[in-house]
Amino acid sequence: MANKILIIEDEEVAANLLVKRLSEQGFETMSVRDAQSGIKQAHQFKPDVIILDLLLPGGGGEGVLRNLELSVYTNKIPVIISSAVEEESIRYRLLNYKIAAYLHKPLDTNLITSEINKILARPGKAVKTKKKIIIVDDDADIFQAVEYNLVAGGIEVISAKDYGQALTQVQLHWPDLVLIDLNTDNPTFRRLIKKLREEGTFKSIPIVLIQGEDETESWEGLRPTDCLLNKPFDSDQLLDKIYALLDDR
Repeated sequence: MANKILIIEDEEVAANLLVKRLSEQGFETMSVRDAQSGIKQAHQFKPDVIILDLLLPGGGGEGVLRNLELSVYTNKIPVIISSAVEEESIRYRLLNYKIAAYLHKPLDTNLITSEINKILARPGKAVKTKKKIIIVDDDADIFQAVEYNLVAGGIEVISAKDYGQALTQVQLHWPDLVLIDLNTDNPTFRRLIKKLREEGTFKSIPIVLIQGEDETESWEGLRPTDCLLNKPFDSDQLLDKIYALLDDR
């Protein structure tokens, strides 16, 4: 049986293009033009994935997300946001919802097909219990796409901007993994790594380090389960590594 894709998009040209492309790839598709029709068809059509525009008549994309998550019949459906909206306040507000991916318009149909296939096969669905990740990063943009996907996979993401915040969050939440953007201009991140690897109570927490493109420093004390990647990193590769580490916990 073909996977079902519900497209909630008020721009007719964009919607028709998605329907054509996804149908060619073997998906069963349905397209609606407003928020209320989208909520209705999420229940009736029972899609495997929803592609949702944010700027919709009849309640807007956020209204659709709220309604989907309130219903036990729709709150497990992965949602791909398709939008030209750039406002950071809106994008961060969306972290409260189960969003599988955030794609910018104009859409690349090959990219959206790839995202759908990854979502349908995502190993993150195998994470049965609520797991916690602390992301230590003083640049909010670097891990944004990764954070959306982690939250969509049912993982709690906790942010910290410096050594003090990070250490406090580790002590409060005892995370399953710590992801650190190793900014060479911020030496406190290096102090954090040393603390996590030297403090006996924290030694079992896996660390994923992201360092600069040209950095080759080797880190003493890192455990075999820790991971060191260089920028520019591939988001899918990073997600796969994170999910693999979580599955081992």
